Amino acid sequence: MKQKAIVGLYVGVVLIFVMLCVLSIFEVVRNTTLSDQLKNVKGTSSQAQQIKKLQTDLSNEQSSNSKLAAQFNELSSKYQTLQSNYDNLQAQINKIQSTKAKLHIKTVYLTFDDGPSKTTPHVLDVLKENNIHATFFVVGTAACEYPEMVKRAYNEGNVIGIHSWTHDYQYIYKNEENFFLDFNKLKNYLTDLLGIVPNVCRFSGGTNNTVSQRYSDHIMRKIAPKVAEMGIKDFDWNSYAGDAEKISPTKEQVISNVMSGISGNTNVVVLFHDTNPNSCDVQALPEIISRLKALGYGFDVLSPNTPSVTFKPV
Repeated sequence: MKQKAIVGLYVGVVLIFVMLCVLSIFEVVRNTTLSDQLKNVKGTSSQAQQIKKLQTDLSNEQSSNSKLAAQFNELSSKYQTLQSNYDNLQAQINKIQSTKAKLHIKTVYLTFDDGPSKTTPHVLDVLKENNIHATFFVVGTAACEYPEMVKRAYNEGNVIGIHSWTHDYQYIYKNEENFFLDFNKLKNYLTDLLGIVPNVCRFSGGTNNTVSQRYSDHIMRKIAPKVAEMGIKDFDWNSYAGDAEKISPTKEQVISNVMSGISGNTNVVVLFHDTNPNSCDVQALPEIISRLKALGYGFDVLSPNTPSVTFKPV
């Protein structure tokens, strides 16, 4: 009986030990599981922080993009406003020019061919003293000899136009190829020298010169439209100083010639030459300017917007 009790007690102790072992093992397993879960929870928290940071960065990026879009829209609006202002200004300029033509405002365009030369600085002095400007149709070979005079004329507000490189009628009017080789050589030279592309020209001898007929039939009819297609407007004249004749005129004759050509015209282009060795133009110029001002004429330079003064090509 006692032995059975001892065996029962032993079995009970063993069972309790086994139960304690099982409980210990269960606790270890549970602790390990909780630790793993905790690690997982910590990992999830870190990812959450990273996600939150990415969301914050994305929000900031979206905000920056919105600001850039707003700035772009603002700049676009300003550009449209500037474009509109430019269009309005151009419309006003066109309106003024139209009104000027309708009102018959009298304008004189003084032009000087074949220079520059040693006479040119004296012409520039007279223009500067009278606070007016002129248009100089230069010859390339002369411009190469006196480039500083061309620069001075341009820098003082005068217009530099294309005349020819050689002024050799026999060469330039022999055929179209020769003409444009000569013409473009001067155009390119002036572009390099002044930093602007000339947009006015005067054909050597004028549009209806008869000399060119000696070398090529009706060449002016062929080249004039092509020059216009280049965006360069040609001008002849309706008042001539007579200073390029074989017998040089006197100061009084130059004045008389110019004033005779101006008579009754509201849009006058005067042809001078700033190459005359006795400087009769320079001597006559101040009085011509004074007389024109007294008659109510204003002075301007030639441009593609200037009303045409062009002879019919022969």
